[in-house]
Amino acid sequence: MGINQAKQDAKALKRAMQEAGHIEDDLINQERRKALNDALQNRKQAGREAAAQRYLDKQEIEQLKRKKKT
Repeated sequence: MGINQAKQDAKALKRAMQEAGHIEDDLINQERRKALNDALQNRKQAGREAAAQRYLDKQEIEQLKRKKKT
């Protein structure tokens, strides 16, 4: 194997490693975005559930007030 072939092989290996690194970075970014979106959805759902519970509590209090008046 000549020196030129060794240099070409080294450059090809370097390119392949860089490409693999870019692919890995893209996968990490995809996972990060997915995790952030999931966390946002969970927060939204928790907020909706809390609002629904507050509404039900308020309705129950109103109902008790009406019963108390009669």
